[in-house]
Amino acid sequence: MPKHIKSEGFIQLNRRAFLLASAACIAACSSSNLATLAILEEAVSINFTSNPFRLGVASGEPDERSVVIWTRLATEPLQAGGGMPNRNVLVNWFISSTPDMKNIIKSGQVVAITELSHSVHLEVDNLKSNHQYWYQFSISGFNSPVGRTRTMPGPKDKADKLKFAFASCQHFEEGFYNAQRHMAEQNVDLVIFLGDYIYEEKSRKRKPVRRHKIQHEI
Repeated sequence: MPKHIKSEGFIQLNRRAFLLASAACIAACSSSNLATLAILEEAVSINFTSNPFRLGVASGEPDERSVVIWTRLATEPLQAGGGMPNRNVLVNWFISSTPDMKNIIKSGQVVAITELSHSVHLEVDNLKSNHQYWYQFSISGFNSPVGRTRTMPGPKDKADKLKFAFASCQHFEEGFYNAQRHMAEQNVDLVIFLGDYIYEEKSRKRKPVRRHKIQHEI
């Protein structure tokens, strides 16, 4: 192994060590690119006969230039596998500056991967800071609900107030979800999730709000 000389908190590499490290990095990047190309080549366009966006959309992890948008394809959300075929699927995505989705500023395709339960987790960058955006997914003539998101203020943006809400874990059989509906109507700037797990086991209450009759985890 090449000798590394440690000095004042830094690691200095001789020429051979640098070349070996560079070659390893290039090989790793090439392997990653090949894996990505393989996923894209395996992805197919599917003609759905029922709505695959029954689980809706979501967004999060904003900074001043980017946000993450999410959906999960499932024609039958309560069935194992969500009623989806065992294939990677191409999904169209759109970002608009208006809620009617008529002013598309970014768009593209992303792969919903079988191993990730056909979920989509896409980072959209090069956006304006402190701006609201609307987003939507589509596939095979079906459109997802339109989601609203926003970027964080940048260093030069004036942000004299912040309106936010927080949510915690829920128990499916005991939760009153009118709180989430009310929260969505408040036009908050940010929702902070202190816990995002939905517990599905049987409630200990004699009369829960609802019964979870599914035999497997959703």
